[in-house]
Amino acid sequence: MKTYSTLRAISYNDFENYPMIVEKRKESESSVFTGLFFQAFDAKQELLLKEEMELFFLVLPQTSLLKDKLNENSRQIDKLMNSLPEITKKNIFYHLLVEEIKASNDIEGVQSTRKEIRDAISVILEKSQEDKRFKSLVYQYMNFRKSKFSQITTIEDIREIYEKLLKDEVAEEDKLSTGELFRSEPVFIVDQRTGKKVHQGAEGQEIIKKRLAHLVKFMNQEDIPTFEKAFISHFYFENIHPFYDGNGRIGRFILCSYLARKLDYLSAIGVSVAILENKNKYYKAFQETSHSKNAGEATSFILDMFDLLLKAQDKILSALKEWENKLNTLQENVQKLEQTDDERSVIYPLAQVRMYDSLDVLTDADIAVGIGISRQKLKNILKDLKDKKHITQVKQKPSIHELTDEFWSELQK
Repeated sequence: MKTYSTLRAISYNDFENYPMIVEKRKESESSVFTGLFFQAFDAKQELLLKEEMELFFLVLPQTSLLKDKLNENSRQIDKLMNSLPEITKKNIFYHLLVEEIKASNDIEGVQSTRKEIRDAISVILEKSQEDKRFKSLVYQYMNFRKSKFSQITTIEDIREIYEKLLKDEVAEEDKLSTGELFRSEPVFIVDQRTGKKVHQGAEGQEIIKKRLAHLVKFMNQEDIPTFEKAFISHFYFENIHPFYDGNGRIGRFILCSYLARKLDYLSAIGVSVAILENKNKYYKAFQETSHSKNAGEATSFILDMFDLLLKAQDKILSALKEWENKLNTLQENVQKLEQTDDERSVIYPLAQVRMYDSLDVLTDADIAVGIGISRQKLKNILKDLKDKKHITQVKQKPSIHELTDEFWSELQK
């Protein structure tokens, strides 16, 4: 696919024709103006330019092809997921969710471990009141699987998302003052390698409120193409930078929430992993789009975000196929066991839990419902498997059994 030249690149490579090309793109029948205004940041002078530019983009034939590919990938993901047992589907979601939240934290330089995120998932699944780091953040992402999404119809909704996502994660010096919806002091993004400022968020709380109000209106317009709307909204939120800290994590969550509605929830929770693996491209896309020479055009940013999302889907599809192969092998190994059909029907779900290092507990009651037998019949099967030292009881209330290490090793041969 032919590379799309940014106006900034043209300003250097074709200086004489640059003004004409800018006008041609703006006046094109395929151009869409968003009503979203921003100020470019002059990296050389390290200051925010006074002139406001309106974001616009071109609807290109290649974006239609990219949308088709996204939707086809999403159908493939749904098809693969629907062919899997519920235990496996849940564990795949939790595994990918851990990686997504870890990646989003890593992008911002927020120190976190997979164990911390797993612990947060566990206490939510157990409906425990125990407080864990990232619990609130994880809970919001877990709602994707239940088709519960954060609605944004006012600027106050954005502040509410901030409170829910970053509970206890914002340093004291970065917290908002009482009565403040958004920050009132300037914020800058600094290149850690050079120490130079590369971006400044919108200046002043009133401008922030005004631009966020325009963003909310844009997000709820029905005459803007779906994915273009999502990607431009992501750019504009990050450009405004309404908080002292956490803007990147909030922006990616809002993007993921939108994509989960339009595609499938696994595509949505692969975004930060793809961004982390292509971080330079991601940051460059922001810098190119916000440059004064780019004249407010966001077409290239949209194409870059399509590419990142397709990379996320490719990785998920590859992982799903790998998990499907592992599950098929496991099922074959269970069928080869010299056990009764009833015993094999109990061993298989327990083996899935063991294979995925499950975060969600599988109670005896869950097994009985899952395979469609009475609790008494299950009790008899479990007793026979315990006598053979294939399983062990790890909890009494509720009753939970697991495969023994020895039997699990035998099953993997």
